[in-house]
Amino acid sequence: MLVLVTLSLLPAAPLDQLVQEAWRASPEVASAAATVAVAEASVERLAVVLPNPEVEGAVSSDVLFARQGELDLEVALVQELAWPGARLARKDGAERALDSARLKLALARLEVAARVEAGIGAVAAAVDAGKVRRDIAEGARALAAAARRKVEAGAAGSVEATLARADEALAEAALDNAQAVLEADTASLCALLARDDCVALAEQATWPELPPLPPPPELMTRADVRAATLDLEAARSVVDGAELERIPSARLGLGYAFSQGVFDSPILPDNVIDPDHLAGVTLAVSLPVWDWKSGEVAQARAEATHADAELRALRRRATSSVVSSRARLHAAKASAERLSATEADVLRALSEVQAAYVAGALALDEALTTRDLLLRSRLELVDAKRRHVQAHAAALVALAQPSAVGVEVAP
Repeated sequence: MLVLVTLSLLPAAPLDQLVQEAWRASPEVASAAATVAVAEASVERLAVVLPNPEVEGAVSSDVLFARQGELDLEVALVQELAWPGARLARKDGAERALDSARLKLALARLEVAARVEAGIGAVAAAVDAGKVRRDIAEGARALAAAARRKVEAGAAGSVEATLARADEALAEAALDNAQAVLEADTASLCALLARDDCVALAEQATWPELPPLPPPPELMTRADVRAATLDLEAARSVVDGAELERIPSARLGLGYAFSQGVFDSPILPDNVIDPDHLAGVTLAVSLPVWDWKSGEVAQARAEATHADAELRALRRRATSSVVSSRARLHAAKASAERLSATEADVLRALSEVQAAYVAGALALDEALTTRDLLLRSRLELVDAKRRHVQAHAAALVALAQPSAVGVEVAP
């Protein structure tokens, strides 16, 4: 079980260190990296100018079980002569798919980094909210004790003591809920980092430093738009390759044939006829029938249409996502700054309210009302700081600039 502490017992873990840790543990990053490896292998496979030649052989004989017949042996070296345009088109598409895969790997790293940033902010907010709730509970216990003393002294009625006890119970329940929120947020961050020691992670969590965001990129230079554009270009290259593969291909072969005839028992050398040796060149051309490879062409065109729709949809939402995320970030930052400016005054006023009730200068209902207003300001500050971190993380993803988290990709 996590324990709320006033001071962190362990040094705070730098955000960059936790991001690196999350990258190593992320299945999304691993999947994107595997896609890059597959794309690299595809480019390497299509870089071959000609497929490997094939050796074909055949042996036939009927002289083992008959008194006469023939022994035939054929060997040929065959080279397929595929239409080069199809291979070049598919190679071009594979290279574009590889560039897109690398961009998507960078974007996967960006999204994981943003999730880590938001997760750390959530844990830090839960820790701070727990501290506030603990202060509230301690204040409620002090007010309840003061109310009991007043009732015992005859300075207040039993209703005042009951009201104070109810306020204390509410404060204790809220503290328990804050503890549960801390455990849930820390467990989520632990899962993201693939850690086992969640207690240590909660003790290390501090508010992350939020660097200024880079300026919004031009639409066509965004990593996600570039990746989608490359996907469309790759799909169109596949269409070209599929259409060119409908052109008949040829097979060129260089062969040798050996024929040996016998008219009696094969074990008698005198009965063996002189063998024949033949060499020749063969050229075979495929003759496509109706709808030759039309299914492959139709599938490639459908995938190109899908890639085009994905790109158009991405372009539409890219600009609006940047504008809305920056607006939310600006509002959250301004709110956190305004509330931070009043934090010292709120803490001082809380102490004065407590003392005024004990001294009899304030009635219990007035003290509780004033205290709740002040404490609401403290909790709102914690929530505003949490929203600020979350808005910053969301803006990182909306900008789609992996360089913002130190991930560089080739232009």
